[in-house]
Amino acid sequence: MRVFVKDPSARIDYKIDWGAGHLGNDIIQSSIWTVTPQHENAIFAAESSHDGKITTVTIEGGVSGRVYDVRNQVVLENGERDERSISFRVEKR
Repeated sequence: MRVFVKDPSARIDYKIDWGAGHLGNDIIQSSIWTVTPQHENAIFAAESSHDGKITTVTIEGGVSGRVYDVRNQVVLENGERDERSISFRVEKR
């Protein structure tokens, strides 16, 4: 798994392209983003959206020296569920 480096004050959009060889004709019905670990000043999903094939999340916050997993769970129109994760290491830049 790839780990992205993020400054605690940065506000950055990240995307997951679920349509690239995965969904076929299916489309995303819902998308939920979660962060672990959760604590005061942890990374959080400030905004999120999807267009049926690509999910987007705006990440903010985080404590320098900590690593966070940001998970995206999607439910497709056919009822199938899937999940992918992005890891972030927070460092002051």
